[in-house]
Amino acid sequence: MSDSAKGGRPKAGARDGEDEKDDQPGDGTGMSKPDMKKLLIRAQKEPVNCALAQGASGAGNLGLLLLDKSRPSKSLAGDLKKQFPDARKPCFGTVSINPDETPKVAVFTVNKPPFGLDRKLMKTLRGTGFKKVQIEKGGSDGDDADE
Repeated sequence: MSDSAKGGRPKAGARDGEDEKDDQPGDGTGMSKPDMKKLLIRAQKEPVNCALAQGASGAGNLGLLLLDKSRPSKSLAGDLKKQFPDARKPCFGTVSINPDETPKVAVFTVNKPPFGLDRKLMKTLRGTGFKKVQIEKGGSDGDDADE
C-alpha cells in the first residue's frame, strides 16, 4: 500500500493520475458524501443550487454533482468544468426534495436535462439516503419554465 493510500503525504514522484485524484473530492463525484447529504437534507426545506454533468466514460459511470446553498448554479457549473475537464453534458439548476410525498426522491430542475444522467446520479447519491433521482427541465436559472 502506498503512503498516499494510508493517508500520508504522496510521494514526490507520484504519477499524474494520482495527483488528479487528490484534487477531486468525493471519490471523483465532485464533492464528499457527508457534504452532499447535508445539502440534500437542506433541500427538503428550500431548493439548493446545483451543477450536474456526466463523468468520463472510464470514471466508473458516475454522475458529477456540485451543490451549494448560496453560490449561483451557473458558477457551480463553471467550477465543475474546471475540476473535471473531461466532463460531458454539463447543466445547472436546483435540487429539491418533497419530504411529505416522496422523501427519498431528489428532484433536479435543470436548464437542459441530459439523457441518461439520472441513472449515473443514483450511483453518485448512494450513501446519502436518497434512492431515486428525477430530472426535470426548468428555466435557464433553474426556475420553472413559464407555461
